[in-house]
Amino acid sequence: MRLNLLPLAFFFLFVAFACKDDEKDTDKKNSQNELLTSNNSKTWKIIERSTDEEEDEPSCKISNARNADNRWTFYKNGDLRFDNGDITEDSECENDEERNCCSDLRDLFGTWAFSADKTTMILTAKSIINDDGEEETIGEEELMNATIDKLTEDELVLTQEGETIKFTPVAD
Repeated sequence: MRLNLLPLAFFFLFVAFACKDDEKDTDKKNSQNELLTSNNSKTWKIIERSTDEEEDEPSCKISNARNADNRWTFYKNGDLRFDNGDITEDSECENDEERNCCSDLRDLFGTWAFSADKTTMILTAKSIINDDGEEETIGEEELMNATIDKLTEDELVLTQEGETIKFTPVAD
């Protein structure tokens, strides 16, 4: 009696490669988490926004001084904190009702998550720091649901509705 081992060999190869793909998916998830959070927490700042060139109002540009101290901290457990630094208002905007000025955002807390296929990042706000300096729940408000164009140790690039936003880590 002759035993044909070829089908059995294909079966084991299929199982081995299927398991390897599962490992790659797990590795991709873990590596993305590690790149974003440094396995605990990592703070990033926005350095470039593709629509800045088209923005007519200087107070709304990422390059504006009021945005220089804004920080986004991503925690390994999925928590998110936006720290606006010092609240800075443009004195030229305060008394000019014709300008459509942007104001400095408040500190907020929320969550971040990757989509199941790890191609999208979702940022959700859940609370803010109010005028009294206390945390106030605001419900869940989606801040961003963006495609991940690039995520490395030194750069995070997200695109949402045609706008690309580039982040870089903040040195400790």
